[in-house]
Amino acid sequence: QAILEHPDLADCAVVGLEDSLKGHVPLGLCVLKSGVTKPEDTVLEEVVAMVRKTVGPVAAFKKAIAVKRLPKTRSGKIARSSIAKMINGKPYKIPATVEDVSVFPELKETLTEKGVMSA
Repeated sequence: QAILEHPDLADCAVVGLEDSLKGHVPLGLCVLKSGVTKPEDTVLEEVVAMVRKTVGPVAAFKKAIAVKRLPKTRSGKIARSSIAKMINGKPYKIPATVEDVSVFPELKETLTEKGVMSA
């Protein structure tokens, strides 16, 4: 919820990214609002700073990535579990209730390009 307080974000999800030292670290997937004029990196830096200020350093939130859109079910819930499994290279299923299944390959391509996951 702290992430969505940023005025330039339309939507977001936080998933656990596997880490050899800490087990899991939070990764923010952020959808920018259309018409945002700030550079993407600036918005993401502001998001990280805002979360660390609101939640505190205990949140260990250090990484946010801009994505075009997130996979949502017909009821509007984000398919976080499937996203987390995909990011961590585990077998995942696309829920039957996801509105647009083409979001998953698009998300995978973006995260691969940004070095979050391997192809």
